[in-house]
Amino acid sequence: MIRAMIFDLDGTLVQTEKLKATSYARVAVELRPQDLREEQVVEAFKAVVRLPRRDVAQRLVAMFNLEEATWARKDEFGVSAPWQAFVRIRLKHYEGMLADPEVIRANQWSHNLPGARGFAFRRAGGPGSQDVVHRSHYAFHSRGRACTQHARPAMDR
Repeated sequence: MIRAMIFDLDGTLVQTEKLKATSYARVAVELRPQDLREEQVVEAFKAVVRLPRRDVAQRLVAMFNLEEATWARKDEFGVSAPWQAFVRIRLKHYEGMLADPEVIRANQWSHNLPGARGFAFRRAGGPGSQDVVHRSHYAFHSRGRACTQHARPAMDR
């Protein structure tokens, strides 16, 4: 019988804001590798961290002059604005990070429960899905061992 349930909200077990900042930074550097460094974008992300995804993307695109580079990729994603292409590219990076158990382990908060360590995220949705798993809930037996894992896709803000 399950005697307790722990729900992981975004950022509770894993430092997802750090991973999000890194994913935005990697996209910016991918689009302007000759003159941008990840550290610059991660630092700029701190000013927009709590804003909706659209606002974050628009501000970073403008701040780092990425309009032309993202506009050139809009057809690849079937989008109509530079910020939308930026977000799509960023989600590919973020998905890859979340799918890597080593990245997840390296970004766990130190206050995690011992029974929750070593969990694995799995990708939601079918092939080609843009769903990103970063909110999950885990059911624990009374001894603290994970007995089930259920993932659900992230919702766009």
